[in-house]
Amino acid sequence: MFDHHPLRHPLNDKLRLYYDNIYQGFDVSQRKNGPLIENYLERAFLTLNTICNLQREVFVFRIDLRFPDAMQRSSMHDNKDVLAAFFRYFRYEIRKANTKHQTPVRYLWAREQDTSDKPHYHVMMFVNKAAFDNLGYFAPDEYGCTRWITSITE
Repeated sequence: MFDHHPLRHPLNDKLRLYYDNIYQGFDVSQRKNGPLIENYLERAFLTLNTICNLQREVFVFRIDLRFPDAMQRSSMHDNKDVLAAFFRYFRYEIRKANTKHQTPVRYLWAREQDTSDKPHYHVMMFVNKAAFDNLGYFAPDEYGCTRWITSITE
């Protein structure tokens, strides 16, 4: 897939490059413009194994977090403080739900910035399936933004 196979990332020699389409027996998707970072694959695999060993059943869902297109670029786009605030709020909402079963909030995330002037985040959330087994219903609001609704008739 790649003509040249350097072992380390050219901008950070602590990052090992990974070129195979299989990692620890699982398919991984290689991008055409470069290899994966083995350090990140290793950490994700360890996180997934830990979660599966700690909980009998896990509900997993993906969230893509994006800044509005109309938002001007600022210093907040250069660090992960916004993501930390999202996780604090998400944990607050989980506690507020007051489910019968407790659920620790675990996650994997990746920051990506390709052609936009602002980054976006891909997040994989893991919660106790005994506490949460679906996300509810979603519908566009009056501004066209998707939002969660508590019932189909709302």
